[in-house]
Amino acid sequence: MTAVLWVLLWFLGAQAPPQLSTIQGQVVRAGTTQPLVNEPVGLWPTTRSVKTDAMGRFTFAGVGPGEYVITVVHDGIRARYPVVIFRAARIETVT
Repeated sequence: MTAVLWVLLWFLGAQAPPQLSTIQGQVVRAGTTQPLVNEPVGLWPTTRSVKTDAMGRFTFAGVGPGEYVITVVHDGIRARYPVVIFRAARIETVT
């Protein structure tokens, strides 16, 4: 009886590691398709930031489910884009 209880508790206590997602996108000049190169992109409320590549693209890998805001500041103008990851293992793409 005790062995069965321990096995049951072990199964109930074991949880799969959280699945992580990727947020990717492209930063372009407003009203155009011109990519903005080497622009810092932040992922709030984390302290993570990356810079855009030669095509204006960026990627945040290993993001858990939750509500985030992508922030870009260019020429003193701050752009914010909310992103919600409802379930893991998906890719959210923004422009």
